[in-house]
Amino acid sequence: MTSGGCNNFLGGDASSNTYTSRGSGTSYATPSVSGILALMIEANEDLSPFEMKEILKFTAERKGEPTQPEVDPYWNRDFGWGLVDAYEAVKLSLELKNQNLTGEIDVHTQVHIDSVEVDNPKSGLTVYNGIAWNQIGSLTL
Repeated sequence: MTSGGCNNFLGGDASSNTYTSRGSGTSYATPSVSGILALMIEANEDLSPFEMKEILKFTAERKGEPTQPEVDPYWNRDFGWGLVDAYEAVKLSLELKNQNLTGEIDVHTQVHIDSVEVDNPKSGLTVYNGIAWNQIGSLTL
Protein backbone atom coordinates (compact mmCIF):
# COMPACT_ATOMS: atom_id res chain seq x y z
CA MET A 1 0.00 0.00 0.00
CA THR A 2 1.26 3.47 -0.78
CA SER A 3 0.26 6.70 0.90
CA GLY A 4 1.05 10.31 0.16
CA GLY A 5 4.28 10.28 2.12
CA CYS A 6 6.37 12.48 -0.19
CA ASN A 7 6.91 16.21 0.08
CA ASN A 8 4.00 16.75 2.48
CA PHE A 9 3.27 20.30 3.56
CA LEU A 10 2.03 20.97 7.08
CA GLY A 11 -0.34 23.90 7.15
CA GLY A 12 1.38 26.05 9.75
CA ASP A 13 4.64 27.86 10.37
CA ALA A 14 6.93 25.51 12.27
CA SER A 15 9.96 27.81 12.43
CA SER A 16 9.64 28.38 16.19
CA ASN A 17 10.09 24.71 17.11
CA THR A 18 12.19 21.76 16.02
CA TYR A 19 9.70 20.59 13.40
CA THR A 20 9.74 21.47 9.73
CA SER A 21 6.75 22.35 7.59
CA ARG A 22 7.68 19.81 4.90
CA GLY A 23 8.64 16.16 5.10
CA SER A 24 8.53 12.74 3.48
CA GLY A 25 8.46 9.05 4.29
CA THR A 26 6.70 6.72 6.68
CA SER A 27 6.62 9.43 9.36
CA TYR A 28 4.07 11.20 7.17
CA ALA A 29 2.38 8.25 5.42
CA THR A 30 1.66 6.19 8.55
CA PRO A 31 -0.43 8.87 10.31
CA SER A 32 -2.43 9.35 7.10
CA VAL A 33 -3.29 5.65 6.84
CA SER A 34 -4.00 5.50 10.58
CA GLY A 35 -6.46 8.36 10.18
CA ILE A 36 -8.14 6.57 7.27
CA LEU A 37 -8.46 3.41 9.40
CA ALA A 38 -10.04 5.48 12.18
CA LEU A 39 -12.59 6.87 9.71
CA MET A 40 -13.33 3.33 8.48
CA ILE A 41 -13.94 2.16 12.06
CA GLU A 42 -16.18 5.16 12.67
CA ALA A 43 -18.19 4.21 9.56
CA ASN A 44 -18.35 0.52 10.52
CA GLU A 45 -17.22 -0.49 14.00
CA ASP A 46 -17.72 -4.19 13.20
CA LEU A 47 -14.88 -4.42 10.66
CA SER A 48 -12.12 -6.88 11.50
CA PRO A 49 -8.46 -5.96 10.93
CA PHE A 50 -8.38 -8.36 7.95
CA GLU A 51 -11.48 -6.72 6.45
CA MET A 52 -9.93 -3.26 6.84
CA LYS A 53 -6.77 -4.46 5.09
CA GLU A 54 -8.78 -5.93 2.21
CA ILE A 55 -10.87 -2.76 1.88
CA LEU A 56 -7.69 -0.66 1.63
CA LYS A 57 -6.28 -3.03 -1.00
CA PHE A 58 -9.53 -3.21 -2.98
CA THR A 59 -10.16 0.54 -3.07
CA ALA A 60 -6.56 1.66 -3.71
CA GLU A 61 -5.81 3.62 -6.87
CA ARG A 62 -3.62 1.31 -8.94
CA LYS A 63 -0.12 2.59 -9.72
CA GLY A 64 2.37 0.98 -12.06
CA GLU A 65 2.10 -2.31 -13.88
CA PRO A 66 1.68 -5.54 -11.88
CA THR A 67 5.06 -7.05 -11.00
CA GLN A 68 3.85 -10.66 -11.24
CA PRO A 69 0.38 -10.61 -12.81
CA GLU A 70 0.21 -14.41 -12.85
CA VAL A 71 0.33 -14.34 -9.03
CA ASP A 72 -1.54 -11.10 -8.28
CA PRO A 73 -2.93 -8.96 -11.11
CA TYR A 74 -2.72 -5.76 -9.02
CA TRP A 75 0.36 -5.88 -6.76
CA ASN A 76 3.36 -3.81 -7.81
CA ARG A 77 6.84 -4.05 -6.27
CA ASP A 78 7.12 -0.25 -5.89
CA PHE A 79 3.54 0.71 -4.98
CA GLY A 80 2.07 -2.41 -3.36
CA TRP A 81 -1.63 -2.50 -4.22
CA GLY A 82 -1.69 1.21 -5.04
CA LEU A 83 -2.28 4.62 -3.53
CA VAL A 84 -4.65 4.68 -0.56
CA ASP A 85 -8.05 6.18 -1.44
CA ALA A 86 -9.62 7.42 1.81
CA TYR A 87 -12.98 8.33 0.28
CA GLU A 88 -13.50 4.95 -1.40
CA ALA A 89 -12.28 3.01 1.66
CA VAL A 90 -14.70 4.78 4.03
CA LYS A 91 -17.51 4.55 1.46
CA LEU A 92 -17.06 0.76 1.11
CA SER A 93 -16.85 0.35 4.91
CA LEU A 94 -20.20 2.09 5.24
CA GLU A 95 -21.75 0.10 2.38
CA LEU A 96 -20.73 -3.18 4.05
CA LYS A 97 -22.41 -2.04 7.27
CA ASN A 98 -25.58 -0.85 5.53
CA GLN A 99 -25.91 -4.19 3.71
CA ASN A 100 -25.12 -6.24 6.85
CA LEU A 101 -22.15 -7.85 5.10
CA THR A 102 -19.51 -7.20 7.76
CA GLY A 103 -18.05 -10.54 8.80
CA GLU A 104 -19.58 -12.29 5.79
CA ILE A 105 -16.60 -11.80 3.50
CA ASP A 106 -13.90 -14.48 3.35
CA VAL A 107 -10.90 -12.16 3.54
CA HIS A 108 -8.43 -15.01 3.02
CA THR A 109 -9.68 -16.05 -0.41
CA GLN A 110 -8.54 -13.94 -3.33
CA VAL A 111 -10.50 -14.06 -6.57
CA HIS A 112 -9.61 -11.97 -9.61
CA ILE A 113 -12.08 -12.31 -12.49
CA ASP A 114 -10.65 -11.39 -15.88
CA SER A 115 -13.73 -12.00 -18.02
CA VAL A 116 -17.31 -13.24 -17.87
CA GLU A 117 -19.11 -14.78 -20.81
CA VAL A 118 -22.39 -16.58 -21.36
CA ASP A 119 -21.33 -19.94 -22.80
CA ASN A 120 -24.79 -21.08 -23.86
CA PRO A 121 -27.71 -18.62 -23.70
CA LYS A 122 -30.26 -21.48 -23.69
CA SER A 123 -28.76 -23.24 -20.67
CA GLY A 124 -27.83 -20.02 -18.88
CA LEU A 125 -24.31 -21.32 -18.25
CA THR A 126 -21.95 -18.48 -17.42
CA VAL A 127 -18.17 -18.91 -17.58
CA TYR A 128 -15.95 -16.87 -15.26
CA ASN A 129 -12.27 -16.72 -16.20
CA GLY A 130 -9.65 -15.62 -13.72
CA ILE A 131 -7.47 -16.77 -10.86
CA ALA A 132 -8.21 -17.60 -7.22
CA TRP A 133 -6.16 -18.63 -4.21
CA ASN A 134 -6.36 -18.78 -0.43
CA GLN A 135 -3.93 -16.92 1.83
CA ILE A 136 -4.31 -19.25 4.82
CA GLY A 137 -4.29 -23.01 4.83
CA SER A 138 -2.15 -26.08 5.12
CA LEU A 139 -0.64 -28.64 2.81
CA THR A 140 -0.04 -32.26 3.72
CA LEU A 141 2.51 -34.19 1.67
